[in-house]
Amino acid sequence: MTVPRLEFRDVSRSFEDGARATVLALRPTSFTLARGECLRVLGPSGAGKSTLLALSCGLLLPTSGEVLLDGEPFSRWRESFRAAARRRRLSVVVQGLSLVTGMTALENVLLPMVPDGLATRAARERAESWLARLGVSDVALSKVELLSGGERQRVALARALASTHAELIVLDEPSAHLDAARTAALVEALRERLDAGASLLVATHDPRLDSLGSSLELAPREGAP
Repeated sequence: MTVPRLEFRDVSRSFEDGARATVLALRPTSFTLARGECLRVLGPSGAGKSTLLALSCGLLLPTSGEVLLDGEPFSRWRESFRAAARRRRLSVVVQGLSLVTGMTALENVLLPMVPDGLATRAARERAESWLARLGVSDVALSKVELLSGGERQRVALARALASTHAELIVLDEPSAHLDAARTAALVEALRERLDAGASLLVATHDPRLDSLGSSLELAPREGAP
């Protein structure tokens, strides 16, 4: 039996609000994501899509249930091991994008390629290629804090997709600021990563991504707007 790349076993997440009341951010959820498969996470605002993504890459821990990465109890690892897995096995683009200010777009895309052991020239060529594919080669040498929101998003996507070591790619609304042509280029790029064996977990409202794979529909939590 093939071990899934990612598995959620009755995973839920709660937190305390300012009035000390318990808020259920994600209802108990179970799914498996195979190697080379894409799962699109759907649902209205407040359903827990961003929470699910954060749980999948170890940025949050479940209140109940368990998250497994390649059959290993990822959600039970200590933070240092989860952080190492994010650096070496995952590529993540979530809200906030996590680009490093003070560095150029090109330098940001190069960052996760260090574990690959790529020669400097090869790494730079790969980074430049992905920036070009996503239409931001003209800002490659600009500091990321000087870029528009849409440009920063595309730089973050280039960084996630350029990293050859990534086994699981986690994306939050990757096409939100993209026009039709750039969305088509993104879909093509994501298909290439799927064909190479990577797995994709994508929160999206965009029907232009429907062809990438199956979907998981989250129900709205109680009290969500």
